[in-house]
Amino acid sequence: MYACAVAISGRSGTFCAYDAGEISTRDMAVAVAEAKRSPEPVVPPLEVGDVEIRVPNDIENMGVVEVWDPKSEKKLKDIRVYRIIIWLVTEADVQWVFIKSIALDGDALVVVDEKNKTHRVSVKKWLKKD
Repeated sequence: MYACAVAISGRSGTFCAYDAGEISTRDMAVAVAEAKRSPEPVVPPLEVGDVEIRVPNDIENMGVVEVWDPKSEKKLKDIRVYRIIIWLVTEADVQWVFIKSIALDGDALVVVDEKNKTHRVSVKKWLKKD
């Protein structure tokens, strides 16, 4: 069986970053075995000025926060805070890292992921009108 050892998953799909060549069916079965992980954290929305910051926390949007207009219920922007590289030779769901919490610190959005890594994003640059 032909497989990809490293896949990079993003909004435009998943692509192979490293060609693994031939692997056995047993190795493939181990890689796709169901893992036991807790469900994605539910992060409450955060109001920042006239917009609301929401965390979708689904597989396609790991590391993404969304900027919404709460009055019109329209999504204004997606902001990628971090990326996750999924290795296909390991169970995918144990590699997922979702956003655990968001908070405002001055002009910065502070995002903490499930591995307790802290990411900071300037709020000013994406609150400006396009």
